[in-house]
Amino acid sequence: MRNRQESDHRHVRLTVIVIGLVVLGLGAVCSWFYNRQVGQALASLSPKGAAEMPRLGFEAWLMFVTAFSSVGAGLGFLYRLLLRQQKTIERQNEQLRRNNRNLEIALATRSLALHQTEKRLKTTLARLPVALWTLDADGRFIVAEGSGLQDLGLRPEDIINRTVEDACGRLPELIEQSRRALAGESFTVKLKATPKTLMLTYSPLKDAAGTVLGAMAVTLDITEAEAAADKVKRHETQLLELVEFLPEAVLVMADNSSVIYANYEAGRLVGCNDPKTLIGRSVMECIHPDSRAVVAERLRRLALGETVPTIIERLQRLDGTPFDAEVMSRAFLFGTQPAVLTVVRDVTEQRTAQDEMRRVSDLMKSVVDGAPLAFVGVDVDGHVNVWNRAAERLFGWKNRDIIGEPNPFIPEGKRDKYAGVTHRMLTGQPTADFQELCVCQDGSLVLCHIWPAPLKMGNRVVGCFFLLTEVKRA
Repeated sequence: MRNRQESDHRHVRLTVIVIGLVVLGLGAVCSWFYNRQVGQALASLSPKGAAEMPRLGFEAWLMFVTAFSSVGAGLGFLYRLLLRQQKTIERQNEQLRRNNRNLEIALATRSLALHQTEKRLKTTLARLPVALWTLDADGRFIVAEGSGLQDLGLRPEDIINRTVEDACGRLPELIEQSRRALAGESFTVKLKATPKTLMLTYSPLKDAAGTVLGAMAVTLDITEAEAAADKVKRHETQLLELVEFLPEAVLVMADNSSVIYANYEAGRLVGCNDPKTLIGRSVMECIHPDSRAVVAERLRRLALGETVPTIIERLQRLDGTPFDAEVMSRAFLFGTQPAVLTVVRDVTEQRTAQDEMRRVSDLMKSVVDGAPLAFVGVDVDGHVNVWNRAAERLFGWKNRDIIGEPNPFIPEGKRDKYAGVTHRMLTGQPTADFQELCVCQDGSLVLCHIWPAPLKMGNRVVGCFFLLTEVKRA
């Protein structure tokens, strides 16, 4: 580039020199021509006038040359400016040509990419159970692609450049929906196209000013999804029917402790015939004042995503009658709503029975402990689980030392005999009383009269016991 500019400058300087020489030559020629022509003209008129004609001297010639030189210099300067302007224009033209080439390349690349994208989109739409079409402002189909058109009984080649009214006369739903979209409404609808179910989504096409230029619609085959949803709904209905008749009360509470579901047993438990009357009421109405603080803390922990253990709570019926219940609660989603699932089992009768059993057990323990005969109970593995005071006096071992240990009073040579007796009792065979030597803590022997008997819980034998009385010490 720099060499080219120096070459241009040399060319301009040479041009100016040539123009200057040309101007000097023209000045000399003009001076000679003036003297000759004017002299001839005056001589033809008057010899005296020709003799008196003033000649162009050196000063006049120099002025003439200077004038022409100035003109030449101006012309050279003008030529230089024109040459520079021409070079500038050429450079700009070259830059424009490069820009045009770049734009052409970019446009070709974009066009190729757009063509490939369009081709991939058409291929994808042809394989998926969807359809896409666009309408102009007059409701005329501009684009129509996708295998989903077949579900509507339409083909792209039959509807392009035709209006919705003309192409979809047998589908009045499409005509009405298209009019809504062209009016500027966006919406989604379901359409039964036997044997399939389609979901159609309409969107208006608008310019920057908000003017509706057309509309676009996309269809999706949701037949399988609808069938799955119906199946899930049927399962939910069956599950709710199953929950309705569970022997335990089932409650679903929102995060504000209000009841949003209650089964039949829940209504019966709190004293109302229709469980629907519980819907919307606070569960705290069924919590005894003694347990409300505990319940509030459990609900707070459940709302934080923590788990809470199963506990016995003091509840109350709607008429204020208190009762005890076993309560299990878990956080879960009821649809899309965070909720708490609670299962309640009335344990009033159970606790009453347990209290009665505990009372009887304490009574029996007192009777056994205070009995004058030695009472020794063993489990199915032969370990002692009952050892009363009379047994302590008879054999010497203390209760605290012998519970959970093997039966200690059996002599080494008699263990097989006792094992046979125990086996007959555990298998329900009758066993008679007998006399046998027994070992005491100090190693001495004592002859005892023994009455064996099985220990039953319901119909199941869970152990056996021996009543012993001293007959004679060895």
